[in-house]
Amino acid sequence: MLIPIYATVLVALFFYLLLPGLAALRNASSWRAFRRRLASLSGAPLLDYAAAAAARLAWAARGSTDADTGGGQSYRLFGVVEAMEGKDRLWVRSPSLSAVVDFSRSPLYVLGPRGADTAFDSTERAGSIERLNWRTVRSLSEGTRILVEGRVSYEGCHPLFREAVGEPLVVVAHDEAESRLEACLIAGGRSRNELWSRSTFVFWALGLGVSSVLYLYLSQVDTLSSIRYLSYLLALSPLLPFVPPGALFFLLANRAWHRCLKRRMERELASLSHPPSGIKPSSTGERRKLWRLSMYHAAETVAFAALAYLVNFALALVVWRAFFQVR
Repeated sequence: MLIPIYATVLVALFFYLLLPGLAALRNASSWRAFRRRLASLSGAPLLDYAAAAAARLAWAARGSTDADTGGGQSYRLFGVVEAMEGKDRLWVRSPSLSAVVDFSRSPLYVLGPRGADTAFDSTERAGSIERLNWRTVRSLSEGTRILVEGRVSYEGCHPLFREAVGEPLVVVAHDEAESRLEACLIAGGRSRNELWSRSTFVFWALGLGVSSVLYLYLSQVDTLSSIRYLSYLLALSPLLPFVPPGALFFLLANRAWHRCLKRRMERELASLSHPPSGIKPSSTGERRKLWRLSMYHAAETVAFAALAYLVNFALALVVWRAFFQVR
C-alpha cells in the first residue's frame, strides 16, 4: 500500500534534489576553475613586440611545433578584434602586434556591462559573465575589445594563443578599463545562485511530469485518500516554499544567500595582488574569517529553505485533516 509513496519520494529526491544539486556543483566547479585560472595568469607578462620576438626565438630554438605539449610561455594580450578566420580562429590586434586565437577547444567569455558606481563586491556583479561555445558565435564586430590569456606558440611568424593540456585559454570580450578588468572578472565569474538555473527548472519539470503519471495511476486504483494526498504534496515539492506562510522563510533564505555570496566575493577580491578600490587588502586570518562567515550564511540559507518547505508541508497536512475526511 505504501509503494506509491516510496515511488513518489524517490522521484522527488532524484529530480528535485539530486540532479539539480549535481548540476549546481558542476556549475560552481567550472566557474571556480575559471577564477583560479584568472588568478594564476594575473602575473603573466604582457605580449608586446619585444616579448613576442623573444618568445619566437625561444620557440624556434626548441624546435617545437605543437602547443598541446604545454611548450611556450603564458602571456596576456589586451587588444581588439581584427578579423575572424575559418571556423575556429580569431585575429586580435594590439598597439604593437597581431596575434591569432585558436578557439577549437576554448569558449568565449563575454563580460556584460555593469555601472561604474557598482561596488566590486556587490552581488549585482555576480553572473555578469556569459560563457559561449565558439561554434555558436556568428560574428564579432571589428574593434570589440578582447583580453586573451594563455600559452603562446608560433605558427609562421604570428603568435598563436591555443589551449595546452591542463592550461585552459581565457578569452574575454569586454568594455572595461584594463585597470578594472581583473576585479570585474573575479567578481562576475560566478553564478548568482547555482541552484536557480535553467537546468534546475528542466529537472523540476521532468519530476513534475513523472509525478503526474504516478498520481494518475493512484487515482485509478483503490488506495487510501491520505496516500494520494501525500503523493500529490510530494509531487508539488518545488512549489511549496513559494506559498505563504513558508514564503517568509524563503525570503530569509534568499537574504542569507546574498550575504554568503558577498562574503565569498570579498574574500577573493581581497586576495588579489592589487585589490580594487573599496576592497582592503586582507591577511590570511581575515580571509579565513570571511570564509567562516560565508559557510555560516550558507548554513542559514539551507536552514531557512528547509523551514519554508516544512512549514507549508505541515500546514497542508493540518488543513487536510481538518477539512477533509480521511479514510
